[in-house]
Amino acid sequence: MSSISDLLTNETKLRALTLNVWGVPFFTAERKMRIAAIAQHLLELKPDVVAIQEAWLSLDRRTLVEGGKRAGLKHWHYFASGVNGSGLLLLSRYPLVDVAFLRFKLTSRPERVPQELDYFGGKGIGYARIQTPTGFVELFNIHPVAQYTGDSNDLYRAHRAAAAYEAARFVNTHANRKYPVILMGDLNMRPDQLPYRLLRHLANLLDSYSELNPQDPGYTYSVNNPYSNKSEPSKRLDYILYRAGSESSITPVSSALCFNQINTQAPRAYTDHYGVLSEFQLNCTQIVANELPSNPPQLYCELEELLYESLVEARCRKESHLLNMGVALVGWLVFTFWNRRAIIPVRLLTGYYWLVQGWLSLLVVPEEISGLESMLEEVRKQLPPVNSISQFGGTENHPVVPECEDGNHEEYRDK
Repeated sequence: MSSISDLLTNETKLRALTLNVWGVPFFTAERKMRIAAIAQHLLELKPDVVAIQEAWLSLDRRTLVEGGKRAGLKHWHYFASGVNGSGLLLLSRYPLVDVAFLRFKLTSRPERVPQELDYFGGKGIGYARIQTPTGFVELFNIHPVAQYTGDSNDLYRAHRAAAAYEAARFVNTHANRKYPVILMGDLNMRPDQLPYRLLRHLANLLDSYSELNPQDPGYTYSVNNPYSNKSEPSKRLDYILYRAGSESSITPVSSALCFNQINTQAPRAYTDHYGVLSEFQLNCTQIVANELPSNPPQLYCELEELLYESLVEARCRKESHLLNMGVALVGWLVFTFWNRRAIIPVRLLTGYYWLVQGWLSLLVVPEEISGLESMLEEVRKQLPPVNSISQFGGTENHPVVPECEDGNHEEYRDK
């Protein structure tokens, strides 16, 4: 009987595709028509692996899986997480021999629903190992929390940076160093931002699109898309990153945007993002090492500072919610026992506000604080003692983060 190694070939072409299908229920235009069109278009693109984000509904996933099967993608896996799953779906022409999932510690804020739904989405990174004719390939599908505002007032800078850090560690611990890695997804980060640099450098990943199209900005969220928010500038958010294994090289042959056609009839576009399609040459005889430096101290310093500021802000926010809860309780008692003429809806509204503020101050924000503290301790273990913030006491490696007293955390920032 022949072994698996006897059946392997020296070279294989692998076409990898990533696409955010914008499958948010109730809030997205022409969703059913778009999902059906995406599933049909897979047949024309002939990908070997497809990483899909925001496939929240089982009906949409069924449509995409059936479309994938028609395109020869007979193997699939959905990474379940959160209230309704992570939205991450993986389709593959080749068998999946192992899968895993990491849910990020930090996500968005539930009080910002319905503008934001990330809190209930179970955002994270999925992993799958596939068996190709050349050998194993390690695949990752990722989708961190989105940036809903401009850089100056972005609420989730630390959350995305922490997600990039967690994702890089997840890649390094799950991917066998012998096999090539392909990481795909809507990263919700631009190339000039800290999270992108963290993910690339800490996981030693290269960018297939920018390598082959150095002069092209590669905007995947474009003002030309009829579904995009015209108040936001065009930006690059979707990527296919890769690295070689010690026993198998991986070389990008081509990389281009896809699902970027604009139609005059419904659906006007496939989704609010463009996809990325990269073709790789896999070779099991050549050994190539990426040249990106790993673990640069400056990146850890930037991440520590960002997490620290976010932790202080979260503690201030917790105090604010506690204060609001106290005010709401007093109001409810007044309307219920002292001013009995107050209409019932006022009492109900006051009681509801008290419950919401209690939920946020006692459950939601403490969970965020715990996640920030955990991430901060992990990052500080990577830093030399001199780089840690110790202005408020404690040891150099374990400085004290002050509690917020007056709701203003500016005075606590490291000067």
